[in-house]
Amino acid sequence: GQRLPLPLEQQIRFQTQFTADYPNYLADHQFYGKTIVAGTSHVLMSLLAAQQIFEQQSQDKRMAVDLEKIQFLYPLVVEDAAPRTVQLVMNPLADNRYACQVMSCAAGEEYTHPNQWKLHATSEVKISQTATLESFDLEKVRQRCSQVALESEDYYLQLFAALGNQVD
Repeated sequence: GQRLPLPLEQQIRFQTQFTADYPNYLADHQFYGKTIVAGTSHVLMSLLAAQQIFEQQSQDKRMAVDLEKIQFLYPLVVEDAAPRTVQLVMNPLADNRYACQVMSCAAGEEYTHPNQWKLHATSEVKISQTATLESFDLEKVRQRCSQVALESEDYYLQLFAALGNQVD
């Protein structure tokens, strides 16, 4: 997303718009005819934003970022005819850490209905003190991950059932 200028604010915000076909990976996450944004999208937004912020603050361009305390609170659903404005809000904490929030509202209602914003995920990010960037053998990773992939609809049905929900 695009970083929003917020003069006189310590808070940092990035904003983008999700539609049923943007970002293009959303087409792979259909559930009962609705597009559900995968949690990995929220994780990636937080990590990329943190990396951009920390690189601006440091000379080290090879730093790793830790993501902690991730909570997925509410599914981000994008319907065909209803784009959503998505913001990543980063609030500074002590020790060069940031609290992150992924939220969205119906596109066009950002200012007219401030209570329509939904909070989808929260987390914290910081510069990793222990991680180093290394290369890895992709084939070895694939061998370790031998579980059969589920279709997205099957995955969400299992997830909702595990959480005690029923889908009609």
